[in-house]
Amino acid sequence: MSDNIHLTVDSLAGNVYDLAGVLEAIHDLAGLKPFLRFELALAHGVVPVAQVMCGAVSLEFLEQARGHRPAGASHIVQVVVEVPDREPAVRELEPGLWLAVRPGPKTRVAEVEVRSSAVAEDLAVLQACGGTVKEEGVLTLGEVQVRFAPAPGAGPVADPDQSLPGWHRLGLAHPRLEEAVAALVKAGAAVVVPPYQVLPGLREAMLRLPSGLVVQPVEQKLWRMLPTIAVKGLAARLTGRPLRFKTTT
Repeated sequence: MSDNIHLTVDSLAGNVYDLAGVLEAIHDLAGLKPFLRFELALAHGVVPVAQVMCGAVSLEFLEQARGHRPAGASHIVQVVVEVPDREPAVRELEPGLWLAVRPGPKTRVAEVEVRSSAVAEDLAVLQACGGTVKEEGVLTLGEVQVRFAPAPGAGPVADPDQSLPGWHRLGLAHPRLEEAVAALVKAGAAVVVPPYQVLPGLREAMLRLPSGLVVQPVEQKLWRMLPTIAVKGLAARLTGRPLRFKTTT
């Protein structure tokens, strides 16, 4: 494994109750539209997914996906995007899902605000994997600033149906998934879900930082992804059924 691991922010994932309503609100607020919609077959059922590109970073929304968030786990409070010629605005799209928009020279995700119960430890893990710290509590991964602040108290817990509402996952890109996972573990993160395949050319894993915040290293090979998406997309149009993928280990 190379010691020079440089992770960059690839995506931000949020769980929502009303996917159509959230997409409409994002379009009203930032002028952004989904570039891909599909269904993801998970162990607990089929989950509708939409991906909204904001520059080089994907905002991914899953409708009522289920999972486990430890009591008191740290969490993403807000995502800040820049869009040319947009007036500054902040909106809670759904409970716990805050999005802020401000004008900027190009469309991009500018900042991610995190409330952490272990700021120094979280920063140390990400700094060991390519993050740059230039001011207290602020780490840069690629062109995105991740702002850590101490959690004022226990973080949110999942509701009884474990639908994990709000922003809940930070995606980190690297061309070799196993190297990224190994580097994060060596720096102090813990594996929650080992590497798995979403579709040909797209592999992911899930880990927790010391505070409990979920990070998702991602390996993408577009030359393998695009033919699969094209074939499945054509089949979906011909049959009138939604585009669907099933994860595999």
